[in-house]
Amino acid sequence: MARQAIENATEDKAARKARSSEEAQRQQDAIRRIGRILSKVKVDADAIPDVNVAVDEDGIVDAELVED
Repeated sequence: MARQAIENATEDKAARKARSSEEAQRQQDAIRRIGRILSKVKVDADAIPDVNVAVDEDGIVDAELVED
């Protein structure tokens, strides 16, 4: 019974670690996509762009330049 409890705990820990790793990878991918989007924005040197960025639960990035 104790062995089964240890095996269950190990499996839960491994599953939790895998989910955590997948979430971290999705966040890194989202950050890269945001960087690619923002790298295409051209503004005057003295202008400060205002950008709305949203990432949904699937890691899909949406960014838009806010016009003054």
